[in-house]
Amino acid sequence: MPSNSRNGSREEDGLQNNPRGKIENIPEEGGGKKEKSMISRKRLARNWFFKGFSQTQIEALLGLAQQASYPAGEKVVVEGEPADSFHILVQGAISIKMQMEGHGEMVLSILKQTGEILGWSALVEGGRSTATAESLKDSKILSFQREDLENLFARDPVLGYSFMRRLAGLISRRLQSTRALLVKQIS
Repeated sequence: MPSNSRNGSREEDGLQNNPRGKIENIPEEGGGKKEKSMISRKRLARNWFFKGFSQTQIEALLGLAQQASYPAGEKVVVEGEPADSFHILVQGAISIKMQMEGHGEMVLSILKQTGEILGWSALVEGGRSTATAESLKDSKILSFQREDLENLFARDPVLGYSFMRRLAGLISRRLQSTRALLVKQIS
């Protein structure tokens, strides 16, 4: 049984330590004490990224998740560092920014809606974070370890294909948005 320590490690699982954020157990729906901020399975299923996934697939994904809390000002992801976690915003606001040589730091987007995604670099082979994600106010996210998702996708290739196809669409939209911002900044 994994032990969740204050620094976010899950030693018995053999997963890499996550020094940022405080990992918490996710309460089961309908049983025990339920946190208001926890994303419900139904709400996640209505999110554009997960829409159309079966209840079984949503359950499998949420079975891998850990909820992490980030106080305002704390970094969830740091540009250039190895990426090992994929995240879904549950509550709060996260700023996505990158360093531009000769131009300083540039805010690419602000994630405020439940279900928004960050840390996609974790699912790219040899991934490194392409931007820094910083909590603008107290925030909660669902965090998924890359290895856990890869194992799930190997067991359920249909889920893996659907997930990665939607992820490719997300990356494409983010690249288009970043390109537009860069053109505006340079002009």
